[in-house]
Amino acid sequence: MNLSNQKNIEIIGLNYKDDIEKAKIFLNQFGNPFKEIFSDTDGTIAIEWGAYGVPETFLIYDKKIIKKIIGPLNENLLLEIKKLIK
Repeated sequence: MNLSNQKNIEIIGLNYKDDIEKAKIFLNQFGNPFKEIFSDTDGTIAIEWGAYGVPETFLIYDKKIIKKIIGPLNENLLLEIKKLIK
């Protein structure tokens, strides 16, 4: 949610193998930072992106992945991301 307040970043979500209705309930309960959310019910998109753990974060600039983070974001990673997007 912290990053969704940044003006120079768009957050796109990928619902990976989750029940869509349960995902909606989760986002309604905890907030929705995503500009857009895609669904990957069979895992095909995750395979194409090389994702193998949940959660994963990809920072993309100029159509290229500039950083991949495996696992949940923490304060140190948020600071690192904010420095990269300045």
